[in-house]
Amino acid sequence: MVEDIVYTKLLENSTLSSAVRGNIYPSVISSVKSIEYPFVAFQSQGGPKDMDFPYSKMVIQFWVVSRKSYRDAVIIYNYIESILDHQLFDDDDVYVVFHKDGEPTRYFDPEGEGLYYTTGTYTAYKIDK
Repeated sequence: MVEDIVYTKLLENSTLSSAVRGNIYPSVISSVKSIEYPFVAFQSQGGPKDMDFPYSKMVIQFWVVSRKSYRDAVIIYNYIESILDHQLFDDDDVYVVFHKDGEPTRYFDPEGEGLYYTTGTYTAYKIDK
């Protein structure tokens, strides 16, 4: 459910969607047969609901991968931040708020295809209606 909200919100944002030409992949990128760059991929890691609190939380990791430059990957990652960070989304069954978990990490893969990565995590707090 939270993954659906993330996917929909990222695709609906015309700035992000055009920057990656719609290449937004939920879950495992290895299942994509023909990868086009740049792209955004994300995967969630859920946790159990604490019965003492009215919400559950999960961590969502994002990867932005570009062939062009770190700058390109960071700019695209910043689009994700502007869409999700401290935003409340109201779905049919839940409310979800996203909080960025620190600054993203950047790295380069010189041994592989020469790709630039920016990766980071968000915590999603989900409250059932």
